[in-house]
Amino acid sequence: MSTKAGAVSEPALGRYPSMKAESFFLEANDEYVADIHRGYSTAGAGKVDTVWALVWHFTIGGKVDRVVNLSGDQHQMDSCAWKNYTLAPLLERLALTASPSVCAQLSGW
Repeated sequence: MSTKAGAVSEPALGRYPSMKAESFFLEANDEYVADIHRGYSTAGAGKVDTVWALVWHFTIGGKVDRVVNLSGDQHQMDSCAWKNYTLAPLLERLALTASPSVCAQLSGW
């Protein structure tokens, strides 16, 4: 689900994919934490079983300011997401990112 209202509607088939992770590398320094793990689905439509790398960056104050999530097989994850989630209507998604004038032009379609 999304943190912005309307970006994603209810999941297809009324269920969410269930994911598990098995970490096999975890290393850190003063600024970064790297977590490399196998991530795989255990329920829902479609299958995901690939390697993921999470790279966390911390500020001098020790707070997370960004995280990069890298998938070993993004196409596999995309396929699983499309089988389990449906997008909200286009105008609702555009309202989150587009200017009001763009939304007004498209609302007449």
